[in-house]
Amino acid sequence: MRPLYIQPKAKFKTFISPIQKEELLNKKPSEIIDFLIEFKENSVNLFNEPSRCGLITVVAEVVASNFDWGVSLFQILSQKELWKSDLWGGIFEGFEKGKILPEQWEKILSLIEQHKDLLYIGNNVAKLLLSSIQKESDGIPLESIIHAECFAYQLLKIYIDEGEVIDDTISEKWAEEAINNTGGKLTEFILHSISKIHKNVKYYNGLTKDNKAYFELILESDCYAAQMVWDKWLQQYLKNRIEGVPLALEDKEIEEMIGWLPFMNKHIPEFVSYICNVTIPCINDVLLYWKIDKKKLAKQYPDDIAKLLNSLIMSANCPFSPRDTVAEIVGDLISARADETSVRLIIDSLARLGLESAPELRNSILTSNSSVILNS
Repeated sequence: MRPLYIQPKAKFKTFISPIQKEELLNKKPSEIIDFLIEFKENSVNLFNEPSRCGLITVVAEVVASNFDWGVSLFQILSQKELWKSDLWGGIFEGFEKGKILPEQWEKILSLIEQHKDLLYIGNNVAKLLLSSIQKESDGIPLESIIHAECFAYQLLKIYIDEGEVIDDTISEKWAEEAINNTGGKLTEFILHSISKIHKNVKYYNGLTKDNKAYFELILESDCYAAQMVWDKWLQQYLKNRIEGVPLALEDKEIEEMIGWLPFMNKHIPEFVSYICNVTIPCINDVLLYWKIDKKKLAKQYPDDIAKLLNSLIMSANCPFSPRDTVAEIVGDLISARADETSVRLIIDSLARLGLESAPELRNSILTSNSSVILNS
């Protein structure tokens, strides 16, 4: 009988540090900073001789066990303007692994905001925020969450402006890819923070101004994180609020939500189906209609835009400032063969609002129908 073969356990070599944890703890960062900065490794034999990776690992262990030591090192690196030092990785890993007291969080957030190269430390910051918000205890306290959310929004904007998190293709592994980049981690943090506030703040039923700006930024970027926002939070939030959970939507909130439409991209059909289940107030926001027209959403989602426009202007009264812009959108709806009943209702509303070219739009429908018949 062939003997049973047992796969031996893999042995992983660890990096060697040029200094031990106890030695570092016994010195102030100011006393050893030159060594920490200047130590160089033998690149030929990284696993058998002291290396920078080994040093950074020990720095992280020290910071995890002594918060003040980590803060002191943070301040020294900032004073020396060493914004791209590999020591930042050790500091943030230490903060992440250590126990941060509630009163220490404001100190950390203030220090991070003063860093002059947020792109360099961004992923470390995102990891720290996400791991902390996911903890059941000893995580970021409720009173510091709003501060952290504001910073996360600013950091994400920097990444998007620099083109660091954009990807026009959403693969089947979008969730995995999103959480492996900075934008995904920041978004996951925001979603967790909103949920935590909902659970802990009585009568909290809405989104903060920063939440809304954050979602708008994410959705407009059309990156992996946008899919995460819709699937993991925004879709269910819309459904719940439309159903009155925890409170029914107010007109102002509905107006703000509809303002997200131009940024919904491929989620527009679902978004419209949800939002049209409530009574929609008249929205006289010229910018909203201009964005719909500018992005040519009527040609991409004709039936959905027609359904929403009909609901939006059905109860509109004069003066209706976006009237001419809506007429332009209707032209796109006609050429895109949108639902004819909805389009005619929109034109009827525009005529009531004083649009002189309403008869021409009606004739455009007939012309479009004739063209289809001739070409069939």
